[in-house]
Amino acid sequence: DANDDLWVYGENNADNKLGLSSEQLIDYTGRTAVKVDLKGKKVKNIFPGIDNTFVITTDDKLFAAGTNKNYQLGLNNTNYTDSFKEVKFDFVPDIEYIYAEVNPECNMTVIRCKDQKFYIAGYDTRGVLNGVKKYQIFTSAFDGNVGPDVDNEIKDLSWTTQLLILKNDGSLWFSGYTGYVGGGLSDEIMGTFKKYANLPKIDSLYTYWCNNIILKSTDGSLYGLGTTPTFSFARNVCVAYRT
Repeated sequence: DANDDLWVYGENNADNKLGLSSEQLIDYTGRTAVKVDLKGKKVKNIFPGIDNTFVITTDDKLFAAGTNKNYQLGLNNTNYTDSFKEVKFDFVPDIEYIYAEVNPECNMTVIRCKDQKFYIAGYDTRGVLNGVKKYQIFTSAFDGNVGPDVDNEIKDLSWTTQLLILKNDGSLWFSGYTGYVGGGLSDEIMGTFKKYANLPKIDSLYTYWCNNIILKSTDGSLYGLGTTPTFSFARNVCVAYRT
């Protein structure tokens, strides 16, 4: 609001993604806005997800609430969040975007910083990045894990059941279940990134839910992919594109 306080409204979940106190939960219906306590701190930015929420305060502290069964909040525990909890992260002033968990199969949260460094927390159940592994706190994602073809050249990424990386040169790379990302039916590529062929230079990407991907090329064309029999990107799809 105008005072930089945090108010929430709408549907909560069993893991308390709205960060309500136990007293507030008793009477909460989702029909009226409720002020949430951030230990007296003011809100600078909010990054909501389907099952969890991240908040940056004006004094550059990071707070989180919601689904935490697989360390997605980076709290070094899997405890239920009975309120917003402070996340220990050394580079809060540099945070540009937080990719909150986008679907229940993902179990990962990714932080993108202004220097194009990425940090991850959660459970990489498919071993997409560097083998099946749990990241209990936010950990640098690409320090030698994916090789010189990708390191330090990342413009954006999308992580659901697979990991897509958009490089600064407009090329698109992937690791994971390629049946959903155009790399070949029922193929598994784990921890080794491969480049998409036959694509123009890509300007931006967006993934909806789990398996529907939209690309925008530098010439303005849209390319879309879903769980279709072709398992390949199609040009000029009729979709709603979010900038």
